[in-house]
Amino acid sequence: QKEKFKITKSEICILQNQNFRIEIDEQGNLKRIINLQKNINITFLNQGFYWYQSYSGNNSEFDFQASGAYIFRPVTQDAKPISTKRSLKCIKSELVQTAIIIFNEWISQEINLYDEGEDIEIEWTVGPIPIEDNLGKEIILRYDTDIKSQS
Repeated sequence: QKEKFKITKSEICILQNQNFRIEIDEQGNLKRIINLQKNINITFLNQGFYWYQSYSGNNSEFDFQASGAYIFRPVTQDAKPISTKRSLKCIKSELVQTAIIIFNEWISQEINLYDEGEDIEIEWTVGPIPIEDNLGKEIILRYDTDIKSQS
């Protein structure tokens, strides 16, 4: 028996199983995650990839250590958005529901929700990071929510 798929593009995407409901708007913005078993509702004000310009340094002393694989050392504290537009594809089958969000030609995100799954799988792909502008880039994924925290 063939498994049935439903694929939509640039439409509101709702992934839901027995435990979670994930709402993504037609522009690829994560809007809400609801834990249906515990009645916990998290609203996302914003979600996206950002970048900081890397500190180039010369590594001659600790104070001049450059950003690198294990060193996060941006030039400024101002993160710039990777992109302002996204594309969204929503794929639903009996076993898994997937939202694929493309931020640009080098960053994408995939959100998977399995039937009866007790967790949400989020996978992102970055790269290759463009270097034609001769600027090093520190890439982050930031979620802004309505959660009231002490920080």
